[in-house]
Amino acid sequence: MNLRYCLFLIFSLFVLNLSAQNNTELRIENFIVTNPVEVNLPLFADVESIDGKTFEEADLIKYKYLENINFRPEAGDELEWSNFQFLRWNKKVIREVSIKLKPLNKPLQIAYACFYIENTEWTNLEMNFNSGQMMEVFIDGELIKGKYSSEKENDEKEFKVIKDLEANNHVVMIKMLYNSKENEEWTLSCNIIAKNTLNNINLVSSDQAEFYMDIDHLMNGIDIQEAKIAPSGDYYFVKYKIQDGKSESQIITDVRKVADNQSVQLFYGSEVSALQWSPKGSKLSYITKMGQKSWIWEYNFEDGKKYPLATDLSEISYFQWSPNGEFLVLTIMEKPKKDNSGLKQLQGMPDHWPWYRMRSNIYLLDILSGIKTPLTHGYQSNQLQDISPNGRFILFAQNMYDETERPYSKQVMMQYDRRTQKLDTLWNKFGSGNVSYSPNGTQLLITAGPAFFGDLGVNLSESNIPNDYDNQAYIYTLKDKSVEAISRGFNPNILGSNWNASDPDHIYFNVSDRTYMNMYRYSILDKSYDLLTLNCDVVNSTSLAKDKPSLLYYGSSISTPKQLFLYDIVLAKNTLLEYPEQHFFEDIVFGENEDWNFTNAEGVEIEGRIYYPPNFDKDDKYPLIVYYYGGTSPVERNFRGRYPKNLFAANGYIVYVLQPSGATGYGQDFSAMHVNNWGQTVAAEIIKGSKEVCRSHTFIDSTKVGCMGASYGGFMTMYLSTQTDFFAAHISHAGISSISSYWGEGYWGYLYSQVASANNFPWNNKELYVEQSPLFHADKVSSPILLLHGNNDTNVPPGESRQFYTALKLLKKDVELIEIDKQDHHIKDYQKRILWQKTILAYFDKNLKKQSDWWYHLYPKKKY
Repeated sequence: MNLRYCLFLIFSLFVLNLSAQNNTELRIENFIVTNPVEVNLPLFADVESIDGKTFEEADLIKYKYLENINFRPEAGDELEWSNFQFLRWNKKVIREVSIKLKPLNKPLQIAYACFYIENTEWTNLEMNFNSGQMMEVFIDGELIKGKYSSEKENDEKEFKVIKDLEANNHVVMIKMLYNSKENEEWTLSCNIIAKNTLNNINLVSSDQAEFYMDIDHLMNGIDIQEAKIAPSGDYYFVKYKIQDGKSESQIITDVRKVADNQSVQLFYGSEVSALQWSPKGSKLSYITKMGQKSWIWEYNFEDGKKYPLATDLSEISYFQWSPNGEFLVLTIMEKPKKDNSGLKQLQGMPDHWPWYRMRSNIYLLDILSGIKTPLTHGYQSNQLQDISPNGRFILFAQNMYDETERPYSKQVMMQYDRRTQKLDTLWNKFGSGNVSYSPNGTQLLITAGPAFFGDLGVNLSESNIPNDYDNQAYIYTLKDKSVEAISRGFNPNILGSNWNASDPDHIYFNVSDRTYMNMYRYSILDKSYDLLTLNCDVVNSTSLAKDKPSLLYYGSSISTPKQLFLYDIVLAKNTLLEYPEQHFFEDIVFGENEDWNFTNAEGVEIEGRIYYPPNFDKDDKYPLIVYYYGGTSPVERNFRGRYPKNLFAANGYIVYVLQPSGATGYGQDFSAMHVNNWGQTVAAEIIKGSKEVCRSHTFIDSTKVGCMGASYGGFMTMYLSTQTDFFAAHISHAGISSISSYWGEGYWGYLYSQVASANNFPWNNKELYVEQSPLFHADKVSSPILLLHGNNDTNVPPGESRQFYTALKLLKKDVELIEIDKQDHHIKDYQKRILWQKTILAYFDKNLKKQSDWWYHLYPKKKY
């Protein structure tokens, strides 16, 4: 045998071997099949319809007996059919070449068969069905293809269905029509071929309805958006956003009675807005649109009647009841006269905001007389803060921009006495706070930054600059204008507050508490904080009843979507009221998760957590996705989100989320680390944490680690790509590549930078603005990076990604830039967000799993 022939033979065998590996085949052996039910042609089937068609047998298989075929049966389940019949699902196993169904002694019959198929990677599946019957094939509830003719037993019966499927467990449903005149036997078999470029697809069939979280479960479902309890504690309303993937989302507001949880009123869509409970009884107030005008209504659930409180209002944006129920305070927006010259002289730095020249003013509406009186006027906006419990005093503020001193804004807080018509200025200072009255009206509760009252709220162990986003609480006494800081030693970041008249000795605070969102109760007498034991990791919203010790709240946890609860404050008891997505997620299997912390170079503990895939096997090797924000906000333990860790894990990744230094909710020393750092400390923490998590978890493949973040996290991703070659792939969404251009161009660039770059500017600290900017280190990038950006982003302008892309292209680096058309800082368009999420997963598959089919399916190679 000569050498040339040997080489040819070896090459031929290699090619044949590759060909065999590229198609993974699976024969389905286990089906779940219903008993058959009789169907009949309709009366006058042979009479032509108005479009000239008769009703044929094939129309029976096309007909939707069930509007929704997206069900997931298991053996033993029953499906109610017409005429008191049931479709019973039974397990069928192929004994020879196909399964056999036992038909009824009827001419025409329908039955359903299904199986579950799991593919571990995105793939193009070819399904070959063999049956003499007409059939339609549905995958995950979607009709893929129909076969509308039947054959004799000895005729060709193969029916091919081709479908691109993302990694998951999928339900394949076959709807079959049996004609006893044409067929003696009723048989079915299926063979599947997965076509992919690499032999790393694992196909498994099953008869169990177990699924992993997918983009459908991320984007669709029933989301709780608002919930408020009546002052009486007898009623509550909950607002849902319903998205089914087939139509526009719907908004439904359901008013329910607490005693029996029965619905008493439904509002649909945008027919009502600004819903709030009236201060007395069980009455709901809201705004409706009548043409171009707004009406305010009050609906009494005791007698079922509604009354107009105000009519023919224009440009109303908000209203608030006085606690005594005698009047409303209306906030009305006033627009400037339109300038059609096409030229605009900016009146200060914020004048590039489209809404900046709009002004809000306050009006009083007397309930008994219906008289509407203007309270404020002028070129400054006036924002209502609160109304005193007796209705005598009104608090409002003017917030104005002043570039002479950080934080570049001033707040003038004023109290108006309705009885004497006297206006008292409480303060005129840089910064801003949210203010409300105490239950007796003698004090004010203020939430603001640590330095709002000088050093009064600052609690730093060193002479650092405090992080203004780390909100503190203060009590201001009106009589002597004294201020007490009540949260200096309280680490959580205060998000909202409620000083309830039914419990005047306590203040209830909604807080960001490390990676949790909790509620604490502050004792005025003991000056202590107690954590309420609520049933969510992340409490999104709370509502306290005025006349009962009842708290309505909703929220989510790592692997649990939003739920609505009622909490009895006296008994410390939680009652589940609403779990709207329980059925939607009942077949979804989530992986385990665990907390995992490490200590940074300065000896500070950095918290984190790990998400495991649902089918985790410690003997396998897994790629890792590292996610972070790195700015002032922690990555909370909420469900879903724009960067869904459960979805990443469901696609076969270990996910590590860490909370680098600088985030609020960990105390002022921790949050102050964000100021004038711009990633220097955070990058070292991310790199150290990522390497240590790989060393301590041997099932993680340390050569297949990707990182991603958005906004400030997008900046961190760009910066990390210039600092280390540890990461095999990077994804930056809406990232900042040059701190100086972001500082001057974004809507809030200079305002955010007054915290992140306090007292430092491009002209007095080039070291920070240049050396911490990824753009100036683009030549150090050594691993692939994907840049994602909405091309209408007003927060971080798209030029931040474009200039980094330009630099990397000129340097011949591995870089991709995907711009999302007509999207701002967040990707909100339904279809674009789906494609954006797929892009993230496909890019990681390509670079961490070396599975590029999905990426090139989304973005085929083109030449321009």
